Amino acid sequence: MPPFKKNNPHRAARREAIERIIARYPAIAEDELHSVFTFFRHEATHGDRRRIKGNAAIAPQYRRICADHSLDRLRRVERSILAVLTLPLAIGALLLVAGLWSW
Repeated sequence: MPPFKKNNPHRAARREAIERIIARYPAIAEDELHSVFTFFRHEATHGDRRRIKGNAAIAPQYRRICADHSLDRLRRVERSILAVLTLPLAIGALLLVAGLWSW
């Protein structure tokens, strides 16, 4: 499969294929479901995700597949990174508000 970089003509075709699979959810085969997982976890750009999420024709199926398989949520590593970056900011803000630290 070609690399999925910006302006790659194969990316649009791949996204449309994934949309066709999602449109038939939950009546899809295991290999098709795996194909959707692979696309969302390794190939899809934020623009691809936005286009699929905004496709009104498959919105109910998309919401259901996301709910059933946690496709549209932050993964554990992403949550950990977010917590590591946010925690010092939150502590600093609390110290400023409490007057224990001056800027």
